[in-house]
Amino acid sequence: SFKEALSEALKSKSYVLLVSGFFVCGFHITLVGTHVPKYVIDRGLEDWTAAAILSLIGLFNIFGSLLSGYLSAKMSKKIILSGIYFLRGISIILFIFTPATNIGAFIFGMLEVTRDNAAQSFLPQVVSKDELPKSNGRLFGFELVANNFLGAPIAGFLIGLSLVTPFILGTFLLLLSVFFITAIRGDFKRAEKSAGNQTTINLIKEGVSWLSNQILLRRLAIYTGIANFLGSMQFPIMILFAQELIGLNAIQYSFLAYGAAIGGLVGSQVANKINARLEESKTLLISVALFGIGMFAPYVTTNPFIVAGSFGLSSFGSVLWNVQAVSIRQALIPDNLLGRVNSVYRLLALGLNPIGAIFGGAIVKILDSSFSREFALRFPFLLSGIFMFILFLTAPKLLSQKLIDKTKNIPID
Repeated sequence: SFKEALSEALKSKSYVLLVSGFFVCGFHITLVGTHVPKYVIDRGLEDWTAAAILSLIGLFNIFGSLLSGYLSAKMSKKIILSGIYFLRGISIILFIFTPATNIGAFIFGMLEVTRDNAAQSFLPQVVSKDELPKSNGRLFGFELVANNFLGAPIAGFLIGLSLVTPFILGTFLLLLSVFFITAIRGDFKRAEKSAGNQTTINLIKEGVSWLSNQILLRRLAIYTGIANFLGSMQFPIMILFAQELIGLNAIQYSFLAYGAAIGGLVGSQVANKINARLEESKTLLISVALFGIGMFAPYVTTNPFIVAGSFGLSSFGSVLWNVQAVSIRQALIPDNLLGRVNSVYRLLALGLNPIGAIFGGAIVKILDSSFSREFALRFPFLLSGIFMFILFLTAPKLLSQKLIDKTKNIPID
């Protein structure tokens, strides 16, 4: 149960501090991100600026992964993670206490760099490799609670007090994250002493080269990238689908979002048990099946309960996949390369997200001119189902247990 998982996790002080920092930072993301558009517009900037800020946050999250991967070869991952939290806090302070300009808003978006890569790279230094699947599951679970169950409702209450209240609390939470991470005790010096003599390009190339020679990890990145592309393709039309076809208002739409949140939370709690009972290849195959079924279901129904359940199914499959895939990466990649290789992996896995979102909106607009509005809004779900079925058919061969066992048994330098 979640209570048992929490009790067991509390036994490791370092892990508790890492998760606490991740939790409050995740809470900050939803707290601030939910109301950036309204805040920007109310300060007299145009609505396109709000959209550009959110796009920049997504874009620089991708390139921020590469930056944190490069820095991991130069300094301690503990310092990197603390620095990212601190940098985010500074960006919020500048954003709310300086004159409202488009340039200032864009700088805020650019400074909101990712912390996921740094946290995932730091985790193997805090827990043993045998504990990685369980620890990753808890990490995803706490993040889901912070993002989906606490962040949005509390942000809605705070913005009722004043526009800047969520941002001030977000800054405080980030500084609290810095405290949690700096309080972790241990020898977290960078493992690669020779990295200081290498150029930035060479360090990144080394991470790219290492990943390109690992068939299993490369295929995992490609599968994740395709699935993320399909998920992002659906994202822009979710609210339109809910309002126009299901008949939900903005408040009722949150019901669907909670379906995804519950599915992800349950997945984070049972992922370790599933991983312990099944081979890695079977867990990955089940994840693809669940994610695909959940993405396809809205094509055939507008029942809000079934749609909410399908979102939960997709979220469950996504978390199950992430826990398994992240644990495989952390176990296989040498510590001195983990930050850089993980950043390249995440670039492949997340790089198609912005393209998927644009493609989803564009395809609905194109089909809307030749077909019915209902078919245009349903089509992205059909397309997602078809491609996820293809991934399901190819996974047994391309992500076979034989390949996984072979990769795990090869000495990795």
